[in-house]
Amino acid sequence: MIKAFSLCLLWMRLLLGSALAEDWKTTDGKTYTGVTVLKTDANSVTILDKEGGARIPLVNLSPDLQKRFNYTPLVSNASVSASNDTSPVKARPEWAQRLSQLASVLQEMKKEGGSFTAKGSAYNWKDITEIAPTSLSYITDTGAGKISFQDLTPDLAAKLTLTTEESDKWNSEEVQRQQTVTQIAITKQKEEQAKADAAQAQARLAAQAQQEARVQLAAQVQQEAQQAAQAKQEAQAKQAVQAQQSAQAQQSAQAQQAAQEALRAAQQAKAASIAALQSQIDTLRAQESLSSEVQRNEIEMQIGALDRKLTTLKYSNP
Repeated sequence: MIKAFSLCLLWMRLLLGSALAEDWKTTDGKTYTGVTVLKTDANSVTILDKEGGARIPLVNLSPDLQKRFNYTPLVSNASVSASNDTSPVKARPEWAQRLSQLASVLQEMKKEGGSFTAKGSAYNWKDITEIAPTSLSYITDTGAGKISFQDLTPDLAAKLTLTTEESDKWNSEEVQRQQTVTQIAITKQKEEQAKADAAQAQARLAAQAQQEARVQLAAQVQQEAQQAAQAKQEAQAKQAVQAQQSAQAQQSAQAQQAAQEALRAAQQAKAASIAALQSQIDTLRAQESLSSEVQRNEIEMQIGALDRKLTTLKYSNP
């Protein structure tokens, strides 16, 4: 049975993991290493640690741990109860004095140690966690509970028991206190829920604003991309027009140069033709002086034809 329980604890520890484990030191001097919380109740917390597991009274925890588990001892000393606005101790100073007396008795009993008997069962004083005007609260390894002063031995009860009238007053005002505490807890819960709702609403608004900003940014980026694409297209079109104009200008220049070269060639051909005709005329004139009259008449006719041809050539377009 013990082995099965140990295996069960080990399995639960592996399941929970060690990410949340921490070390605790209780007010009674015990140290728990690698603590993982399994469950809590009104008066105790059940844990797993490197030694196995334990059930620790909340009253034995440090103030920080008690605050974490929303635990406030009913009577740790007179000032604790007296500072509680909802406690009957605050309303009636006599309760503060009485509770202070009870707290002193409890501290003396804890210092003395040992055990006491109630209804035939033995209890250790070290297991007593709280004291009230009508009962003692305890936590042991087997469970937790309360012991009525009526179940104590006469000598011990005489040190602790209130009168019937005091007990009735305490019980009545304790009910009122618990109701007030419950109402305060409900109010606090509602306030925390309202804060949580407000935080969620604010988070939703922030997320919505962020989404709108992303949409606006995406639209702006898209618009800029479109403008850049349009500018690129316009630049490319402008470059194409400039290239076409350049090509046309180049073709025009080439055509003009070809025309000029053709003109020069025609002029050169004309000049050559004029020179050739003039050379023929000059040759005939040289022959005319050496020829007979008949021959000179024929030569004059040839010279006249060549001269007319030369005149026409000179005044013609190249």
